[in-house]
Amino acid sequence: VELSADFPQLSGPANSSQEFEVIIKNTTTEDHSFNMVAGVVDDPDGATPQLLPGWDINFTPAFGEPKVISTIAIRAAIDERVNVHVEAPLFVPAGEYSVLMIVESEDELLHDEIILTFEVTGKGEILASTQSGRLSMDATAGEATRNVLRFNNIGTADLSDLKVSADAPPEWGV
Repeated sequence: VELSADFPQLSGPANSSQEFEVIIKNTTTEDHSFNMVAGVVDDPDGATPQLLPGWDINFTPAFGEPKVISTIAIRAAIDERVNVHVEAPLFVPAGEYSVLMIVESEDELLHDEIILTFEVTGKGEILASTQSGRLSMDATAGEATRNVLRFNNIGTADLSDLKVSADAPPEWGV
């Protein structure tokens, strides 16, 4: 069995999903069923790569019904295409992540693996709040009232050149 992908590296923001198309070729003269597993690993070239938690990965046929599958039957000397859906966790840091896909025949005699790369591009996201958490305040006419706004970047990339503006009723100063 041989695995290949026309586009083994894809990119997208955190909390997004990407779909790799993997070609599984049965290079034998017999029909075989193959089990498929995949996970995002810390060091695909290491002796024992460790799975990273929080990633969602599943397989669907590239053509036909959109069913989630874990096994595929391939006739002798034929290749089949499988979509590998990879969804990044919500706040995963920007960087390159290795998706290790393993295909093995049911008798465990045929085996191959491929490394797909999901480059997570950072995404900045602002959360605005007040010290008390309330978005309203008490004020007395004719007196200055102070309320502190707090801005937090809850995203996975830096933010810069932010502009803050306010809309106020006529004759109010902000």
